[in-house]
Order: sequence, then structure tokens, then C-alpha cells
Amino acid sequence: MAEKKSRAAARLESHLLEVSGRRARALAEPGMRKSVMALRRWQSERLARSYPDLLASRRYNPPARFFFEELYGPKDFSRRDADVRRILPRLQALLPAEALSTIADAVELDNLSESLDAALLEKLGFPHDGAALEFAAITEEAYARAYRACANARRARGRSNSSA
Repeated sequence: MAEKKSRAAARLESHLLEVSGRRARALAEPGMRKSVMALRRWQSERLARSYPDLLASRRYNPPARFFFEELYGPKDFSRRDADVRRILPRLQALLPAEALSTIADAVELDNLSESLDAALLEKLGFPHDGAALEFAAITEEAYARAYRACANARRARGRSNSSA
């Protein structure tokens, strides 16, 4: 059991370091911070437009808002990453392996999301020459074209095949 807990904690730490490094590198590039925030805002608002039934529901409004605004909204999550890294030793001491594994899964998903957003920004052509992507410049057509150009389905199939 201790070995399972150690593996889960190591996986969590690894994903935290990777996502924090990814965010730090992206935000250090001129124009990238503004571009990332513009894309996140656009995607969050698109989700809200695509799923108005969730927002209208008494039952699903709170989790939908949490997802659209807190988990994937236009925020800088660097502080949250640092806080989790800071309390990681306590988490390891207090939580069972399953809980650590669940948190590691969430951070891995966050890292994947950061990676996909970076690819999407690249396909949208930003940042270029330090210029940031403006929120108003993202159109449904440009987004759909960039999304298809990322070919994430092929990447995901290749990743699942390579990890098998």
C-alpha cells in the first residue's frame, strides 16, 4: 500500500512540475499571457453558449459555472500550482493513495489542456512577433479551422497506442 501511495505522489509531483513549467515558459513569451487568457475566455464563453441548459438548471448550474469559470476560465493558475506543490508533503502524509491518484489525474488533465491550448494558439498564429491574440479576433470559423489543424484525435490515438 505504501508503494502505491508513493507512486501516486510521485506522479502528482511530476505532473505538477510539468504543468507549472509549461505555464511559466508560455507566460514568459511576449504576448503569450494575453493570448492564453483571450483563448481561455473565448472557450469558456463558447462552452456557456453551447450548454445553456446546464447553466439554466438548478442542479447543474453550480458545477457548470465552476467548470466554465474556475477550472477552465481565463485565470492564471500559477499560484494554485505553487500552493499545491507547497502542501504536497502534507497531502502525501494525510491522503490515501486513491485520493493522491485522483489529484494526479486532475493535474495531468490540466497539463493536457495547457498543451492543447498551446497547439491551438500556434494554429491560430499567436503569438507572432510578440503580438498577442485579441479576444475579438477569435471567430468560430478561425477556431474550428485551428482546432481541426491540431489533429488531436490522431495524436490521442497515437498516444494511447504508444502507452499500451
